[in-house]
Amino acid sequence: MKIHSDILTRDDLLDALHAAKCGSHFVRLDERGSRSRARGFDFRLGCYGGTRRHNSGHYGADDTYAATWDDHGHFFARVFLADPNVIIGRYDGEVDFHVITDGLYTIVRAGR
Repeated sequence: MKIHSDILTRDDLLDALHAAKCGSHFVRLDERGSRSRARGFDFRLGCYGGTRRHNSGHYGADDTYAATWDDHGHFFARVFLADPNVIIGRYDGEVDFHVITDGLYTIVRAGR
């Protein structure tokens, strides 16, 4: 999956995943180019002891387990706190994410 941002760094994404406290880890986190923002990241989340293995793209299942939808949602919510204009997969910014997910992963910002 791709993340496109003008301000986020690799460390920001690592911090967001840690803050999400969802029990997932990065199987892959590579910085790539982006045509729509200053930088892009290609990532894959995994979890320990899950129920579904990643598709390796080569001869079936991988050795790692895929993160759940909720793991992704909690991570995305933290990324949107850091950059409300980030594009993550099909989500074109924080507002779009919360509309599509019906506010399931809303985090109240400090001071509000």
